[in-house]
Amino acid sequence: PQMFKNFLAQGKSVSEVLGFSEEAIDKFYEAAHHLIAQKRWKEAKDAFFFLVTVAPQVSECWLGLGLAYGQCKETEGAIQSYLRAIALSPHKADGYVAFARLFTAMDDLPNAQKVCEIGM
Repeated sequence: PQMFKNFLAQGKSVSEVLGFSEEAIDKFYEAAHHLIAQKRWKEAKDAFFFLVTVAPQVSECWLGLGLAYGQCKETEGAIQSYLRAIALSPHKADGYVAFARLFTAMDDLPNAQKVCEIGM
């Protein structure tokens, strides 16, 4: 445990500490995305939670987690995930679109519009 803490204190990501390559993260992402395609929302949520733990710098992982949270009716988790995705990649439209869709599904059209305006 101390060695793990030392690696993290040095600014290394969990994926580096565990020895996951970018290719491995991509394979995990593909598997998690496959769960979404199958509408296996709880499993997708768990898979994307794992991904954001080992690769927190990847905005697409946060988008997947937000979608899975939203489909599991865990709106606070979805909101936080989308905010993180946007913070990581504010220049990408995907985060804003997904966030606006969440608000639309919640019948919160004013906030959906705000997100779209911010994204533009």
